[in-house]
Amino acid sequence: MKHTTLLYPITHVLFATFMLTLLACGSHRKVVSEGAGETLAGEQESAAGSSTEAKNLSVVSLVNANRQVVSGLRSRMSMRLAADGREVTVGGTLKMKRDEIIQLQLTALGLLEVGRLELTPEELFVQDKINKRYARIKWTELPGVQDTGIGFSTFQSLFWNELFVWGKQTMPAEDDFKVSHKKQNEVLEPAHVTAAQRKLALRFLVDAADHLLQQTSVGSTEKNALSFSCGYQDFTPIDGRPFPHQLSLTVASGKRTYRADITFNRLQVDESMGRLATSVNSLSYKQVTFEEIMNMITKHTSR
Repeated sequence: MKHTTLLYPITHVLFATFMLTLLACGSHRKVVSEGAGETLAGEQESAAGSSTEAKNLSVVSLVNANRQVVSGLRSRMSMRLAADGREVTVGGTLKMKRDEIIQLQLTALGLLEVGRLELTPEELFVQDKINKRYARIKWTELPGVQDTGIGFSTFQSLFWNELFVWGKQTMPAEDDFKVSHKKQNEVLEPAHVTAAQRKLALRFLVDAADHLLQQTSVGSTEKNALSFSCGYQDFTPIDGRPFPHQLSLTVASGKRTYRADITFNRLQVDESMGRLATSVNSLSYKQVTFEEIMNMITKHTSR
């Protein structure tokens, strides 16, 4: 059917963007901070002097003070997906229950749901409604995740616009970061890393004036690689605290760039949401493996 041909790239790019993001987090790769036009690889900016150390304490505390204290958020959204010169815009909804689930439902043509992504503390769920397939992937099955401490809490922090530390599920403390200064921004990087995390690169870009988290970059310092960044814009108060109404995920793989720009509409607090996790009819949908999804992405990105 015509609409199926039109909508197939939506789920294809969606799969690729999200799964490559996971690989960027779990692999030893180089980070490119596209939104700010900067490269992390080889860039070392150190904070100097005891006065800077005292400043570091207040920076982290002030960023943490902007964290949302509500347990549930929901919003309509518009998502622009771009890859290989192709671009498509879809609608949908975002629902988040802290420490429980992040759910993205994508719709096209105003009412047809084409795909769904769910992240829970146990697994990643991907549903392709156009091609009638789905995957349930435990975080422990993803390469590099166990050693680095990447998982649900990492992505929860990304979607909630928060600072995080590899493998730590509680709010980061001042001594978790080293802070440097660049123009009108504060740059936060982990102060302590394990042997498995040594080649990983994690950086937060914070506006020095209002202490809002503007960008998170995740990856590693090795060459030839994937890069990942998440940028935040259009901060508007939600329950009295600032929250970004625009989020941009960018993943670069070789010469290809995958980008998902998300704009939230009617973002609101909702702490009454019931169970959100999706149940799938196995007679109607085919379950595929992580390897099958990655083979599809590899085939797509190698063209």
